[in-house]
Amino acid sequence: MEAIGRRLEMRNLFLSLIVVLLSLFVVSPVALAQNAGQGGPAASSRPFDPKELSTGFTGVWSMSGVNPIGDLMTGEPPMTPAGLAKYKSEKTEYQNPPVSGVENTDPLYRCEPNSPPRHYFNGHPIEFIQSPNAVIMLIEAYRNFRIFYTDGRKHPNHPEGTWYGDSVARWDGNTLVVDSINFNDRTWVDRLGHPHSDKMRLTERITRTAYDRMRIDITVDDPANYTAPWGGPRNFVLRPGWIIEDYLCSPKDEAQLFKLTLDPAMDKTGK
Repeated sequence: MEAIGRRLEMRNLFLSLIVVLLSLFVVSPVALAQNAGQGGPAASSRPFDPKELSTGFTGVWSMSGVNPIGDLMTGEPPMTPAGLAKYKSEKTEYQNPPVSGVENTDPLYRCEPNSPPRHYFNGHPIEFIQSPNAVIMLIEAYRNFRIFYTDGRKHPNHPEGTWYGDSVARWDGNTLVVDSINFNDRTWVDRLGHPHSDKMRLTERITRTAYDRMRIDITVDDPANYTAPWGGPRNFVLRPGWIIEDYLCSPKDEAQLFKLTLDPAMDKTGK
């Protein structure tokens, strides 16, 4: 068990290094594309219509900001006693002191699916495709998708809960308001381990603020874990020419990662 724990600890260290490299090679160019107030170029003045199917939100977008892999809000959300106890029971590499190896309880380290809104915080791009009755979001992280139905339908009945929830959407002026329910309770809201129950309601207000700029205002409403709704905005930049790449959690690939990168760092006894 000691050797396994050390292997997992080294794997987590390696994954942390990958995140750092992504922040250098993917996130940093995004950060440079902020508004002039941040030292980057101003948003494009090209005309656009968010409701027009041929343009709308269609395209690949990546997060912008000084810390795009950051968390949903500054400070702690208003938690119920049950939510706070659940939050404190989780162990992550972002705690002080950090926890790694077999002690880390992050579901992603067990190849569990990611979830909204956490999929906005990992540095991977997203792609939107608009149709007459829905807006489709393609998510590079873990190669997944979400469908926001805009045809006036009601939420389906999924009492068993789903990983990404069921979403319906409506237009509020030029803002697409996405209402999602029917989640399971097996994912985290963010990388810090903030929990949610199967009663969570997630609201996303998606606004194209300029031709190549988009803002998503995220609100988490979950009375089981929080005493009030909470959330924050995320800003995105349009990336013409980008495509959604292959990114999955594969146990076989993870074993290969151990063989090529971690095993050489250990002696033959696994120490």
